[in-house]
Amino acid sequence: MLMIPESKPLEDEALNEAKAELEEILSRFGWKWAVLASTAGELFEKRNPPSINVINNLRMSRTQIESGCYSVCDIADELRKIEIELFSKLMIFGPHSTDQFLDLLGKAISGKITENDLNITAAKPILPDCLTIPCVCRN
Repeated sequence: MLMIPESKPLEDEALNEAKAELEEILSRFGWKWAVLASTAGELFEKRNPPSINVINNLRMSRTQIESGCYSVCDIADELRKIEIELFSKLMIFGPHSTDQFLDLLGKAISGKITENDLNITAAKPILPDCLTIPCVCRN
């Protein structure tokens, strides 16, 4: 009888590599989410707020990213929905706004963004507070 040696160390190594890759992807999605949340906050400040759907999608995508229980495709799809609406809202402010938005998204997804590139102070009222914006909890 031929015995095949156990290859557990290789399996563990492959699993660790897969985990590290997933963590990197989720980190980049987290940065993309921060860009989207910041942009939504800026739109509120400019009196051109995004729809309730964007706010719902921001909350849902944050949960998806933090939980680690959703597929990369599901998270990417949720973030893309937000990106599309925010981009269309930014178009009324001209190419500078849209170019800056796309530049930040590119940096986020490539892993080249830093905290200094992003101002998230405008996003604060969007994330935790149903008093300053229409509450998405009541549908």
